[in-house]
Amino acid sequence: MKLLLIDDDADCLDGLSTALEPAGHTCQKFTVPVEAIKSYRQNQYDVVITDMKMPGMNGIQVLKEIRSLDPVARVIIVTGFGDVETAIAAVNNRAYAFFGTASR
Repeated sequence: MKLLLIDDDADCLDGLSTALEPAGHTCQKFTVPVEAIKSYRQNQYDVVITDMKMPGMNGIQVLKEIRSLDPVARVIIVTGFGDVETAIAAVNNRAYAFFGTASR
């Protein structure tokens, strides 16, 4: 699978790709969401995995932009700052999956 990974934390991207590549996945990593979306326009990806909280563009915005380019795109949002409102927004915008920790 060809995966597009988006996170403003380069260490998180490296960790995720290190976990996925041995399983045969090809990972393209971006720390700037706008650059990742440009890449999506030019390449085919099987799955997009994006962080939720990033400067300039959040995961829901990434999801909406990718969905406008490809209505059947599989976009997974991950966050360490999950809350009910964000989870609902992800579902309402047809995220393939949403993984977040509960805020207290």
